[in-house]
Order: sequence, then C-alpha cells, then structure tokens
Amino acid sequence: MLERVEQPQLQVILPKENEEQIYQIYLTIARKVVDDVTKNITVNRRYLNKKQLAKYFQCSPLVIDDWVKNGLKSFNKGREIMFDMHDVEEYLETIKN
Repeated sequence: MLERVEQPQLQVILPKENEEQIYQIYLTIARKVVDDVTKNITVNRRYLNKKQLAKYFQCSPLVIDDWVKNGLKSFNKGREIMFDMHDVEEYLETIKN
C-alpha cells in the first residue's frame, strides 16, 4: 500500500477588492459555460419551439413571429408552435439572397 504524503499548503490572503474581482471573473466564465452548454443542447435538437428558436438566434419571439408571417414554416405540437431547423435554414437562405 502506498503511503500518503501530505503536501504543504499555501494560503493567500487578498484584499476584498481583489476577491470581488476574482469572483466576478469566475462568475462571468461560469455564465458563459452555462450559455454555451444550453446553446449546444438547443443546436443538437432538430425541432425547437418559438422560445428556444428566439434564444438560439438571440432575438425576440416577435422576430420569429415576423419570420412566420413572411413564410417560415411551422407546425403545432399540442399548444406549442414548433419549427424544423431545416426549414429555418431554408427560410434564412431565401431572405439572405
């Protein structure tokens, strides 16, 4: 059995101002990671509801409503309006040109 050797510990004491700065940096990084993971989960789904689609494109759901009025295909799943990401890509290509 291996013998466990205790490592020396170093304690750093920072002024409150620096602690807050470090905390804010870590908080910003954590928020970005959560946003990226959420976006990746959304991206890996073919069908999105209006709220998810608006979040994916970082726009208001009203923008999605305008897209629907201008030809974006959608379908109902119960009470929810759903969008096929293939249709969304196709629609965006038509308005881009």
